[in-house]
Formats: sequence, C-alpha cells, structure tokens
Amino acid sequence: MFALKPDQIKITDKASEHFLKHIKGTEGAIGMRLSLKNAGCGGFEYQLDIIDSEDSADDKIEYESGLNLFLPKLDSWRFLNMEIDYQTDSTGSRVIYKNPNEAGQCGCGLSVNFDQK
Repeated sequence: MFALKPDQIKITDKASEHFLKHIKGTEGAIGMRLSLKNAGCGGFEYQLDIIDSEDSADDKIEYESGLNLFLPKLDSWRFLNMEIDYQTDSTGSRVIYKNPNEAGQCGCGLSVNFDQK
C-alpha cells in the first residue's frame, strides 16, 4: 500500500469539470470515490460515487481544481498511472478509464481484470 499523488492518477480538465459540477450539486458532498466492484466477465468494473464522508480505508488525492478523489488503499497499485477522461460524442457522454495496469478487458470493454501483485 502507498499513497498516490495527483500526478499518479491524471484527471483531464473535462473529467474534473464534470465531477465538480455533480459534487457541487450534491448537498454535503466532499468528493468522488473511485473503486472496483466484482462484476462482469472480466472480473471488475470501475465505480465512481459521490461521497459525503471520508473512510480511513481510503487514500485521498487533492487536485488543484478543487476535486478530491478517494480510493481504497488496498487497490492503490491498480490505479497507478491511470488517466480518467470525460467524453461527449454523437453516442452520448461517458467517463473513460485508461489504465496501464489492466491485464485485459471483456469483449464489450465494461469490465477489466488485473494480474495479482
């Protein structure tokens, strides 16, 4: 386990703006929590939640934009050097995760897996 720094998980300006808009629109919100849930044929799906309190099991990353990102300390290595983006196109809007630690994705790209470290 190790504490990640803002330069170790890049959040694009578009993603940061999107997240901050939703956080500011939620009473009592203090940030976003990025986690992995057991799901899909790949094994895990990324999950982003607006949270209203800190958990001692989470690391906190504070970005210059004012965004606070929380993530489980036990999964820190899985998020190292990833990029989170937000894109809008003719098919809709979505959060995009670019993670060099993924060992693979399922065919539809919604779930991912990791080699054990």
